[in-house]
Formats: sequence, structure tokens, C-alpha cells
Amino acid sequence: MKILFVGRILKDHFTNKTRIGGNVLNQASTLAKLIEPTSIHLISSVSPKDQDIFDYINELKINFYNVETSTTPIIKYDKNNKVEEVNLYNLMQDFTKEKVSNFNNIIKEASIIVCDLGNKEIVEHVIKTNPKAKLIIEPISLHHVSDLNYNILNRTFLFKGNKDEVSKLTQIEIKNKEDCFKAVDCLKIMGVRRAFITLDKKGSYYFDEHVIGFKESKLVSQKTIVGAGDIFLAGIIYALRITQDMDILADYANRIFLKFYNKL
Repeated sequence: MKILFVGRILKDHFTNKTRIGGNVLNQASTLAKLIEPTSIHLISSVSPKDQDIFDYINELKINFYNVETSTTPIIKYDKNNKVEEVNLYNLMQDFTKEKVSNFNNIIKEASIIVCDLGNKEIVEHVIKTNPKAKLIIEPISLHHVSDLNYNILNRTFLFKGNKDEVSKLTQIEIKNKEDCFKAVDCLKIMGVRRAFITLDKKGSYYFDEHVIGFKESKLVSQKTIVGAGDIFLAGIIYALRITQDMDILADYANRIFLKFYNKL
């Protein structure tokens, strides 16, 4: 089974360190520790100047297809791990649908495709190129939630978002269980067939046509960790290789999240 990730790679600059990151790379690197890494494929964009990123990807032993960019984007965080500055440079001009289409043969062969929502045109291209793949969509920021439309949501196998992203998408402020159920009903009307809604460190709601459930998190730490949601999604992908049962997917996602959380 080929698992394909499509999205942007960036560098996270914290007050005391710099880390190679980006949603899809975080997810792929976690998954590479759990399954045979050669079954993992990544289409992304890295500057030739950033040899450290190429070295890191080579160490993961995953298959990498590069859409060359002049400068790798940077996100700076403050001491509380809150975004302080975003510098995407010309990534959106470099990482385009036209350039990603050079790897259509890779897209067509994938069984599971994970796209970040950094470029709506690329997501729509992936859907058109391989409509049979199990497509997983995750917004990379509140800003990109507005890019979601019925065509994307209806063709998505699984949607994963946090409560703020789902609140913006459904226009329902999620404060409690009842609000979440209202949001679930709205997501279904919008075309979402199955989804996970993460509630900070409390746990996650999930649903499909058969079940609506909640999985409480056993996490005791209250610290904010950049990339924690990517571990959770990697757990979902790991289990999705063998089952579509949402209860089992939730169980695996939580267990893998706890396993890797403190290593970030």
C-alpha cells in the first residue's frame, strides 16, 4: 500500500532551537517510525540551499519528490509556542498545481493521500488525478479553512480539524458536547462523511455514517506542543491501513499520540 503526503515543508524557529517541520513532513516522519518507510511518498518543496532538510528526509528513508523553491518558508514562535511571524516567501508561486502535476504517476498509484490545505488548486488536482484514493484533508491554519468547499469536502474520505477550525467552517462556536453535535450535523450537510474534531488536550470527537463518538485524552501535560496534531493524524493513518472502523481509528490515534508526544 502506497501512502502519499502532499504539502509544504518549512522550518520552525523557536526561542531556543530551529526544527524542520510542516504538517505533512511531521506526519510522514511519525508514520515512518511505525511502518516500512519505503511505502511512504512525499511531494513537497525544498530549497537546494537547505541540505539539512534533504539529509533529514534521507534519514527517514521515505520517497521524496521535490518541487524546487528558492527559499524554504519559516514560521517563528514566541516563548509560549505561539506563532509570532510567518514568512512564506515565494512558496505559493513555486509550489503550484502545474509543477505538482509532474508527479501525476505517483499520485495515481497511491492508496491513501494526505493533503494539507496550503493550496486549494493542488488539492483539487489530486482529487481529479486519483478519485479512488482515500483522501485525508487537514487545514494548516484558520486562514485556509475558507478554501474548503463542497467539492473538496464531498470527495474527502476523512477530514481532521481542531475545534477552532471546525467552528470557523460550520459557523458554530464549540464550547461543549451539544455544540459539537450541532457542528457534526452541519459538517454532514456540507458533504463531510467522516471526521475527527480535536478538542485541545481533552480528546476528540469523531463520526461517520454509523457512529458518533468521543475519545478522552489521557494526556496529563498542559504544555502547548507544535506538531502534536500531526502525531494524532499519523496514528489515524497507521490504523486506516487495516480498518475503517472509527472507534479503532480513534483508539490507535490516541495511543500513538501518547507514545510520541513527549518526544517533540
